[in-house]
Amino acid sequence: MNSTEPVNSSIKVFSLELQTQGKIVIPQDILNTLQIDEGETLALVQVGDFILLTSKIPRVNTLTEKFISLMDVNQVILNELLDGLQQERQSFLQERQASA
Repeated sequence: MNSTEPVNSSIKVFSLELQTQGKIVIPQDILNTLQIDEGETLALVQVGDFILLTSKIPRVNTLTEKFISLMDVNQVILNELLDGLQQERQSFLQERQASA
């Protein structure tokens, strides 16, 4: 990756409820932190069974390079990343069912 821009690799998980007509509400804290304003266009990227919502319209090559760089830094392969996301998803669903 040929970028001098620092990469924020922190991961946070938030619960979002799917509303009528597929609408979601992004927590205000995230909007403030990422400086996203009402009416701004976001990009939804599907990776296998998972989705990534980003405030910038990604260029596939740039996004791929960043994923690869983060995976290299953290010594994680794609299958491990997807398995970890699946485990997080299952834990979230179990917690949600337990609180219902």
